[in-house]
Amino acid sequence: MVLRDRGIEEERYECSVYGEMLLDPYNQAKSTGFEFVRLVKMKLMFAAGVSFKIQFEAKPRAAAEYTLKTFEGFVFKDCVFHHKVWPQSCRLVSPNRDSVYDEEYRRPMHAHL
Repeated sequence: MVLRDRGIEEERYECSVYGEMLLDPYNQAKSTGFEFVRLVKMKLMFAAGVSFKIQFEAKPRAAAEYTLKTFEGFVFKDCVFHHKVWPQSCRLVSPNRDSVYDEEYRRPMHAHL
């Protein structure tokens, strides 16, 4: 889905910036040092603003690329008042696609979809 008057590359860049933005509070809360590597997927949902659901890869600082981990994050961009951006959540995605990894309790929680 392409936003009006914007190209897909501009949207990918914006979502990449959001991925970097989401990792900062994640690293602080979890005492980790992940750094953004690349955007994997993005999905935009429109309401009073734009909700971005993004998947991106990150790696521990000073680590090789084969140590990439996949993260999922949500960001809300208010299109009505000043185009303010609010990070919503960021989590590490389980390598097992049939479960959602619950980072807080360190156990898989099976997705009910």
